Amino acid sequence: NVWMPRQVIAGLPMLAQLVAVDADGRMVRGFSGSLAVSSSDAEATLPSTVDFVNGIALLRVTFDTAGEQTLSVGGGESAVGGSGTTTVRALRLPSLPSWGRR
Repeated sequence: NVWMPRQVIAGLPMLAQLVAVDADGRMVRGFSGSLAVSSSDAEATLPSTVDFVNGIALLRVTFDTAGEQTLSVGGGESAVGGSGTTTVRALRLPSLPSWGRR
């Protein structure tokens, strides 16, 4: 399973907590190994794989495209994997006053 904040800001890194689960949704505590990482955000910054130790991993991700985005982990010969979804919001900076301008 993949746990992420419900909302994140585009362009700012965040951490996702990953827990290896089997097809029945049970944690696989003994799983240590690498799994492939992918995202629905083609512009996201993320590694191609993540290393699990005793069924747990942390993953740093930076989404760049606003909207609902999915992060997926899995593949290889293992049946372990999962995905999570977050809403990516565009960073909006306040307008600066135009003092002294005419």
